[in-house]
Amino acid sequence: MVSEWVPSGHITGRWKQPAWAKNSDGDSSLSKNSPTKKPSNCKKALLPILHSLVSAYVRAVTPSVNVEEPFKSLQHVTCPNYFDPTHDLLSHAHRAVSSLLPDGDCEELDVIKLARKYYDYWRPGKVKVILLAESHAHTEKDRAFNGPKFNNTLLRDVYEGPCDFISLVYCLAYGENESLIPCIKDKNNKGTTQFWTLFAAIARGVDHVAPCQTRKEFASPFAADVLKGGGLSVEERLKAKVKILQDLKRRGIWLLDGTYRN
Repeated sequence: MVSEWVPSGHITGRWKQPAWAKNSDGDSSLSKNSPTKKPSNCKKALLPILHSLVSAYVRAVTPSVNVEEPFKSLQHVTCPNYFDPTHDLLSHAHRAVSSLLPDGDCEELDVIKLARKYYDYWRPGKVKVILLAESHAHTEKDRAFNGPKFNNTLLRDVYEGPCDFISLVYCLAYGENESLIPCIKDKNNKGTTQFWTLFAAIARGVDHVAPCQTRKEFASPFAADVLKGGGLSVEERLKAKVKILQDLKRRGIWLLDGTYRN
């Protein structure tokens, strides 16, 4: 009988070192019982293991490449080859990761490809600056493709990108229930105000004062028209968001998932 999977690590804040981080005696320099060792020593203790894993991978995919050893520090850990991010490579990587996770814990490949469509839509012709961020929030396949979608009639002749839903800042329906068709009250669709504040600051500067319909004092007045607290209608808010994204794209600024490269 397979035991039920219980979240651990960063999900609960109770991180437990993996088995491969322990030595043959079952001890580890990462243990709480090793107070005499500094964090730097903890990192160095993993270098031989990390070196072995990277070396094995590189030799497997490129037999002619010799990996210099040993690593002097984590800053010297590099992979000498770069592989084009094809759909096949994405599929293989997804299959490998999903095989390591409990059933149903890995996001569906079709949802990941949807995220890629959004990234590609807002990709500048010439990328000058990459804003490297964490991956999007987990989105169920049924929610993405069979649930309410973005109502692009709200931005007629302005937006021609994907409309399927995903919990990603580039998806205009993320955090905007009123923009969904059919319109629903999804309490989990909270959006990401932090990123819209960041985008607004980059596009306009922090001295800009955006139009709003409220007397409340904003900590970030330059982003008042893209936040619900600004009191604007959903149409006005979406138009302000698209204008910001268009400005970033024109200037070569691209938000990118830390796990995605193209």
